[in-house]
Amino acid sequence: MKKGMKRPLIDSIKKIDRRVLYWIVVFLLFYTILHFFYSGVYMPMFKLTGEGKIGQVLVEIRPLEKFLKEREPITLKDNPRQYGAFFLMVFYPILLLTQNPAVIEKILLFLAYLSLGLALYFTYRILDGKKKYAVLLLLFVLWMNFSSLYYIMAVKNVELWELALLCFALFSLLQKRSFLAGFSIAAATLIKLLPAIFFFYFLIKNRKALAYGLLSLLGILLVSHILFGPQVGLSYLPLVLAGGLKGDSWAVSHFENNGMKGMVYKLASGFQQDPAYPWVFLLQEEAKQMAFFLALAGQLAVLLLLGFLLWKHRHVQQKEIIWKEFGLVSATMLLLSPVSAMEYSTLLLLAFSIGLYFIFFEKTDVWQIILFVGSYLLIGHFVPFSIALQFFPSSFISNGLGLTVLEPSEIYKAIGMPFLGFLLLFLFFFRLLWKRKVKTMSD
Repeated sequence: MKKGMKRPLIDSIKKIDRRVLYWIVVFLLFYTILHFFYSGVYMPMFKLTGEGKIGQVLVEIRPLEKFLKEREPITLKDNPRQYGAFFLMVFYPILLLTQNPAVIEKILLFLAYLSLGLALYFTYRILDGKKKYAVLLLLFVLWMNFSSLYYIMAVKNVELWELALLCFALFSLLQKRSFLAGFSIAAATLIKLLPAIFFFYFLIKNRKALAYGLLSLLGILLVSHILFGPQVGLSYLPLVLAGGLKGDSWAVSHFENNGMKGMVYKLASGFQQDPAYPWVFLLQEEAKQMAFFLALAGQLAVLLLLGFLLWKHRHVQQKEIIWKEFGLVSATMLLLSPVSAMEYSTLLLLAFSIGLYFIFFEKTDVWQIILFVGSYLLIGHFVPFSIALQFFPSSFISNGLGLTVLEPSEIYKAIGMPFLGFLLLFLFFFRLLWKRKVKTMSD
């Protein structure tokens, strides 16, 4: 595409014959509804059930169950990745009512549906404008064909809670409700730590939201300190952050880790598998030190790029710029995390929604479309992951790298296909913000 020929994708779509367009929309809706009811209702309700499917959440609530029985403070000794204070506070009244895993699973699924509905509603409200029905259709197709979303619904984990809070934070920020924005990010951070990067965003763009967020963080931790003990209270953040920042952090070379740090460590290992546990890659001490410094340099470089772009627009309150910034920070979140599994990309649904809006309704070039579509297909797939894997040369890669023990889905994650998706999304939003001329007054 020649320079100056940027155009919204919707302009090209309008040129399609109306009858053809009608049947395309009908097909997309039919496929999406079928996909949702099979993968989002039938599978998590009737097939992917039992303690084995909610094992991670059961591990995370075990210290709370022990606390209710023994009334001894919760510690991080047995679980260094312990979910945070807000998670414990949500589960505290639930465990007072029941500790039956089957009932807990039903409650978790209800919370997943509630969080999904709220996240979608707030995202629609964020992007709502003159194109109401088109935006609603695009969001429905985008979200309900996102395979990582269905993985989270199957295991009933907490990423959808965090997504709802991130969507509410952006909605509140646009409504100039700084307290609600700050509280939402604090709550999301104290479920799992990934959303803490938005405090960096607030530091540059919205000091009032930063102050409210830090006060909320302190308040939640103080209540948890009193209720459950210091290691999930005021000592929680220093303990967990120290564990994540050290060289040999938890699961750093696990095959699923697709954060920048995880990918550097896996590459430095030469994909040499641990004979006792082949889902982890081994590094010699010298390679481990090199990987630590390379990963740290890469993380700092990404953080500096993020900080530069945010600083460049620090006085801009135009809503479209804030959308793009939230998208960029979201993509950066998974690149910088010490551990980023593919299913964490559920947290990117807000960012993908913003990106899709700009592709359809604003001027974008072919490279931006390639970056966006490539990212979505790598981590969202559009089709079920099992079908997407049919087009992935897993046998060739397995034989070449000696990963014969791993399943095709595990090879896909081991060699960093989700990482590439995170990187492409980062580059998509980077291009949007880098080239965009902005107004300095609120629209």
